[in-house]
Amino acid sequence: MVGVRLVVSVLAVTALLAVAAPLAQAGGGPGSGLPGTTTCRSVEHEGNPHQVINLTDGLSNQDVKVDPPALLCDLSVAATLVKGPNLSTVDSPNVVMCYKVGGGGGDKIAATITDLFGTHDVKVGGFKLVCVPAQLQD
Repeated sequence: MVGVRLVVSVLAVTALLAVAAPLAQAGGGPGSGLPGTTTCRSVEHEGNPHQVINLTDGLSNQDVKVDPPALLCDLSVAATLVKGPNLSTVDSPNVVMCYKVGGGGGDKIAATITDLFGTHDVKVGGFKLVCVPAQLQD
């Protein structure tokens, strides 16, 4: 059940971010910026918004029950490459690809979040995902 909630949450966030993400013209080595980068942190919350929504993307169309929040994603992230292979360039992003990240632990922070499903008192954990604009090939 937790896996299903995570998938549904990531799909919903991905749909939102695909609309919000700017074009990604990265390219370059260490010190290069990662435009359009988003981070997602774990969220603990009890309770359920009680909505059923229809999600449609390029892969499927499904009615899904909205469960408690699982991730909180930040749309204004400054990210630069510290080490590793040079970054690629994505000319026409149409999706967002999220990668698991390590080393993002820390204390959970109490926060109140208001979104389309209501206002929630949550505990926000460390970084879980970094998401970047990507292109899904037909």
